[in-house]
Amino acid sequence: MSRLFDQTRKAQNVILEGVPAAPESPEQWVEELRKTSKVGQGIAEVRLANCRKTRFANPTLTPSLANPAVAQGSAMEAYRMLRTRLMRAQASQGIRSIILSSAVGNEGKTLTTFNLALAYASLEHQRVLLIDGDLRTRALSQFFAPNSGQGLSEALAGEANFADVIMASNKPNLHFVPTGEKSVPPPELYASERWREFLGWAGECFNVILIDAPPIFPLSDFDLMAAATDGIVFVVRSHRTQRELLQKAAAQVDSKKLLGIVYNATQNETKKSKYNNPYIEAESV
Repeated sequence: MSRLFDQTRKAQNVILEGVPAAPESPEQWVEELRKTSKVGQGIAEVRLANCRKTRFANPTLTPSLANPAVAQGSAMEAYRMLRTRLMRAQASQGIRSIILSSAVGNEGKTLTTFNLALAYASLEHQRVLLIDGDLRTRALSQFFAPNSGQGLSEALAGEANFADVIMASNKPNLHFVPTGEKSVPPPELYASERWREFLGWAGECFNVILIDAPPIFPLSDFDLMAAATDGIVFVVRSHRTQRELLQKAAAQVDSKKLLGIVYNATQNETKKSKYNNPYIEAESV
């Protein structure tokens, strides 16, 4: 794990380490993903026909790709790179649901999850489901206009149908699941079979499911959430995450699911390059 951590320190902007290369050429695996998209299109059209609506909350005031000023910078290209590497993993391993977390809080996982969802949704053939899985802080929901009503907590408690908690955003191809309002300890909700059933149901409608999870320490939520997902991505903040914590976190998860690490909020080492436009630290959540 130390070797992997050292490798990530050499990364520029937001880069995913450890994702295996798909055996096919880029043209082949992109076409494979498009075929997969067509298979679930009819199911999605029926199930999502009457979704509630939501919109981004003040995008010009956020450091996300929903902000046109940010989307025109190097951050967009960095997330395209991250998206491409994950799509290769999807094509080669059949991955549908990806959970993003960090060893501790304030590493940038929420912003990374949101921006990755926007990057995926920019592709015509990708139906994206973004889930605010942090029922404690509800950080991801802050990127959307305030809403009341049923959400993930009600669905997992069996008080709402799965389709009723999904919201269509003002970004084509992007749907969102808020946390909901039910006050139940998150471990009890994620330990239920409903969580696995919900991801299986959503996997029939969406090409990729991105879940913003709480940090691994000091909570028990992540282990329960990750057990039902296909892949895990860690977010590591430059000059912040302690090596020992990262090693401990990696040892706690299923190594077969660990897709890699996003090295976040770093400056390009090649400052003289004409391509240098670093993803600045202030843009992380």
